[in-house]
Amino acid sequence: MLDPETLPAWLTEQDIDYYTSEFERTGFSSGLNWYRTIDKSCELIAAWTGALVRSPALYIAGERDLVVNLPGSQDLIAHLRTFVPNLRGTLLLPGCGHWT
Repeated sequence: MLDPETLPAWLTEQDIDYYTSEFERTGFSSGLNWYRTIDKSCELIAAWTGALVRSPALYIAGERDLVVNLPGSQDLIAHLRTFVPNLRGTLLLPGCGHWT
């Protein structure tokens, strides 16, 4: 992805300064831990393979999320009711990326 020449209207230099200072203060380990433990997470949830999500649910993602745009993802999203029978709908947020 290319860096934009100008910031979008919803993001200011002050926002970037704030996020930078917070990540400098706290680090980014917690954001990376999901990926560091993905093998263990898969092991822990293996017992629920094939289980349906029965609670009411709404699928929300950013339309610019790379995961949403992986090969096969659009077909999977279109057939979510197979796994989530009480799916209330899907919502792709325009202009949003992975961290919706």
